[in-house]
Amino acid sequence: MEKCTHCGASLNGKAVPENIQTPLTEPANKLPEVSPEDLLAQAMKLADEGAYDDAILLCRRAIGLKGDFVAAYAFLGELYERVGERDKALAAYEKALELDKDYEPAKLGKERLEKLRRLNQCLLPSLQSLTGFGLVIPCLCWERQRW
Repeated sequence: MEKCTHCGASLNGKAVPENIQTPLTEPANKLPEVSPEDLLAQAMKLADEGAYDDAILLCRRAIGLKGDFVAAYAFLGELYERVGERDKALAAYEKALELDKDYEPAKLGKERLEKLRRLNQCLLPSLQSLTGFGLVIPCLCWERQRW
C-alpha cells in the first residue's frame, strides 16, 4: 500500500488520517473566474503602461469569453492601431460596428483609418517621385507603417 510521503495518507483511498480534510471538489490550480469586463479593464491599464501586446491578448481573451463584446472589439482596434497593425485594427472596428452600428469609438477609429488610407494613396506617389531628386522619404506604406 502506497502512502503519501508528506502526510501518511493511503494513496489507494482506503485510509485517510483524521487530520486530513476531505478532498477539494475543484482542482487547486484552477484559475479564478474573470469576467470579460475585468479583462477589458486590465487591458486598458496595460495599454496605459505601454504594454500593448499584453493588452491585445487580454482583449482577445475577453472576446473569447463574450463574443458580442462591442467595447472589447473597439479597444482591440485601437490597440492594433497603436502597434501598426492597421488591417487588423480596421477588422476589429468593423466587427464592433457589425454588433452595434452606432458605437462611437469604433466609428471614429474606422473613419480615422479610412482617412489615413486615402491620404497614403494620395501622397505616396507624389513622395515617391521626389526620391529621384535625392530626397530620402520615410516609408508611409499602409502595410509597413508603425506608429
